Amino acid sequence: MKSFFAVRSTFILTFVVCAFLLVSSSCNAPDPGSATNEINAETAGNPITTVGIDELLKKFDTATSKVQLYNFWATWCAPCVKELPYFEAMREKYASKGVEIILISLDDVEQLDAKVLPFLERKKLKSELLLLDAGNPNVWIDQIAPEWSGSIPGTLIINKSKGIRDFYEQSFTAEELETLIQESL
Repeated sequence: MKSFFAVRSTFILTFVVCAFLLVSSSCNAPDPGSATNEINAETAGNPITTVGIDELLKKFDTATSKVQLYNFWATWCAPCVKELPYFEAMREKYASKGVEIILISLDDVEQLDAKVLPFLERKKLKSELLLLDAGNPNVWIDQIAPEWSGSIPGTLIINKSKGIRDFYEQSFTAEELETLIQESL
């Protein structure tokens, strides 16, 4: 039987190789010297912000919303793309109750112009959008959630007032996502 770390390393390596093979190499990357790059995706109706892991972790700690849902996804992940409309519907339904939906793309930053922005234009997402530029997943995955293998979609839900900080390494139906939100309020 393989050890947990061997399975996890194999999965992460597979993830990185698949991501590399699925993206094209001709694109314009944002300024790598900047910790945060805001790119106006006007056609999507919302800016997307590139963040590093430290900035994302700080966002977790300084949450002002009653409930925050962070969904980790990528444009090339079919289950991720399938559930994005559910997160959008929950954003609309629960925003007035203090629920904040943050969609965190794990697409390669170098694919921002070629893949991510055209995807956002087609999907017209209105939730807060972040593009994680954190380097080696082996370094930052445990910082997000020690139980996370790195598989996506993944969702982190935080409600500080109730002491909730749960990570779900799965895709959701609309009903499952709504139940999760209701239980977290």
